Amino acid sequence: MVFLHWFAGRRRTASIGDILRVKAAARGIRVEPREFDLTRPAHDGGGDVFAYADAHLESARRGEVDIFHAGFPCSSFSRARFNRP
Repeated sequence: MVFLHWFAGRRRTASIGDILRVKAAARGIRVEPREFDLTRPAHDGGGDVFAYADAHLESARRGEVDIFHAGFPCSSFSRARFNRP
């Protein structure tokens, strides 16, 4: 089972992909986390974030992705950080 996870910013010590892999393994399910930092798409051969997203969408359309999660903190991908208190 392939788990595609988009995030933004520094990778955490225990990522959601790591936790999902461990919990699934305890139930006899193999999960392959593929985690991508959208603030640095070039680290996976991309460069343009839209081309990067399109490649992942095509992968999902081909049935190569079973689970998808996008989790972006407000400090990196939100207009809320520009709001005045």
